[in-house]
Amino acid sequence: FVLESVNTAERVDVHLSGPGAEPDETSYRAVRHLLRCLRSGAESPIDPRLIELLHRIAQRTHSKIQLVSGFRAPTNPTDLNYHVRGMAADIRIPGMSALSVRDLVRSMGVTGVGYYPTSQFVHLDLREQPYFWTDYSGPGQSGDGEGEYAPAAAANPAIAAGPPAAAAGPAPGSAA
Repeated sequence: FVLESVNTAERVDVHLSGPGAEPDETSYRAVRHLLRCLRSGAESPIDPRLIELLHRIAQRTHSKIQLVSGFRAPTNPTDLNYHVRGMAADIRIPGMSALSVRDLVRSMGVTGVGYYPTSQFVHLDLREQPYFWTDYSGPGQSGDGEGEYAPAAAANPAIAAGPPAAAAGPAPGSAA
């Protein structure tokens, strides 16, 4: 699959291999460089699960992934957000609205999803507790997002919906 930086126009062809569908060494180094902090130029390890998630999104959309932001070097010792930990990316998909990307990744069970309609990107992260938010601030503005924690079932609509009615069997007391 292809990752492309919207800020630097750099492009990486990512090749996955091995039992866990992890990137090969050359691809991993290239992804790590592409996801570097744009402010400082610092690189950091990227969680392989994030790369696998980006791959699954590329497969579902049959498109490249445009990277808006990846790793961010901490600005203070207490800065422990998912970008700092190499567990988050802000993305766009060519030909899809940010709203459509948000809905797609939520349907795929992604647990950390931020929707940025003004800047037209979607934040993805690998948090344990599902959390979804919308932030209408623009570039360089502080966030004004409203979010919600969600039970695990809400993170995956297929789980929340339960089994199809036909699979559930007859209702109690009905003739079968």
